[in-house]
Amino acid sequence: MVSSLSRNFNDGLFYSFINTLSISLFSDFGIKYTIPSDIISSFISKLSLETKVDEEIIDKDKLLLLMKNIEPITGVYSTCNITDLNQEKKDLKSPITISDKNTNKLITPKNQGLLIINQLNLVNYLHHNSIINPNEKPSFEEKLLSLILLYSAIEQVNFTKKYLKTSEGFYKNRICDLELLESSIEETSKDPINLEDQGYMLLAFSKLYNTIENKYFSNFFPGDNSEDYQSLANDLFFRLKSEEYSLIDLDTHSLTSIISCISLSYNILNIQESYDYILLSLSDELYSREVNNGFLLRYKNSDIPASLATHFKGIDALVDSYSYLDFHFLVDTAEKIYDNLQKLWDEELGLFRIKKNSKLKYTSKNIAFGLRALSKLNPYIESQEKKDRITKQLHEFFEASIKSTGLQISPEYIFHDELRRETTPSYKNIYDFLEDCKGSMILKGFKLYHKKNKMILDKTFDSEHTLFISDAMFQLYKKKNV
Repeated sequence: MVSSLSRNFNDGLFYSFINTLSISLFSDFGIKYTIPSDIISSFISKLSLETKVDEEIIDKDKLLLLMKNIEPITGVYSTCNITDLNQEKKDLKSPITISDKNTNKLITPKNQGLLIINQLNLVNYLHHNSIINPNEKPSFEEKLLSLILLYSAIEQVNFTKKYLKTSEGFYKNRICDLELLESSIEETSKDPINLEDQGYMLLAFSKLYNTIENKYFSNFFPGDNSEDYQSLANDLFFRLKSEEYSLIDLDTHSLTSIISCISLSYNILNIQESYDYILLSLSDELYSREVNNGFLLRYKNSDIPASLATHFKGIDALVDSYSYLDFHFLVDTAEKIYDNLQKLWDEELGLFRIKKNSKLKYTSKNIAFGLRALSKLNPYIESQEKKDRITKQLHEFFEASIKSTGLQISPEYIFHDELRRETTPSYKNIYDFLEDCKGSMILKGFKLYHKKNKMILDKTFDSEHTLFISDAMFQLYKKKNV
């Protein structure tokens, strides 16, 4: 059990890397741009000094080939139809391409924020560890990859500020059309401000500030002042603060997102304690929507029960809020919601399900919420018996929802059962790993017809779903020793 769970944690790390790299560097899923060659040369020169590697022994031909194959994006599309999903015949060395049919080129603040967050996960991981061998220090090439990802995250922030920011200082959706993009957002976007989206931009700005604040990275990006990103985050926070009553009136699903994003940002930004009341006010509202020993309501002043996904998110948000505010009633409520969900656990399937005999549908996003809820809550549980149960469910849920379904279009060594090992095998070098990233992506979800023993994959790529589950799997790996 322990070795299987450890393998899941390691595979989760690989999946997270694969999906984030595939979207941001090796796909048609957004507006592409080229990293200037002088920027790459500067990274290589500075990195050789930092790592004490003589530039003359660096295989620049290989590095240039690596750079040539990278096509980063600044704006990520919402949904795409992938042209080839035949896993048996698929050439894993070919980048995934998209079909214009049913491709939605909407660019949203939420997806921009989530991609920045995922990229920064990888940047900070590669600063300390190798993805090729997680127990080793990163290679020169892996450190260079982390700088490319950080450059890409900064470019996405610049794109978001230029094209998605309104005159009021919030961020709105845009359709990817070059002519429309050059027009003001007030002219082209009539959608109302989505407050939940602002939360993910707040967290993205906060994490970017925290990364650039590191002197190691600031040496490579002298023109980027960490205080600029702190200012972006603070500005957005105060604008959200002015919307306190609107935030309190949000549906529970959106409210949980805002609470988590503000809590995690609070832990990064130097926000005055006098503003804690905003987080406490929102958390108290979520607490008030828990009734009947663990049921969450869908809306404020409503008797309609929330979805299973919202219950997962409720646990996540309450634990995040507790980690900052340190009020025990928050984590106690999260545990109560978890206890209530036990009646939905299907031991045979390894999944939570509301109706035993009906069709079971999961999206990648909902799987992400489940993984986050279980992994976030576990460290705060006092009962060892319950901790062991959560650990077991986390393992079985990961296996049943991702591995058994084939939801992840995976590198060959993960996809084929006969190639599995007790620990995830290592690649020989970063070049081979990046080649596999070109043909890998997690799909939007699946439907399971238990009585018919039939499972159908939703063969759609959806940025929001992929980015949520990518982040959840990375956080799962980070908590492996908790």
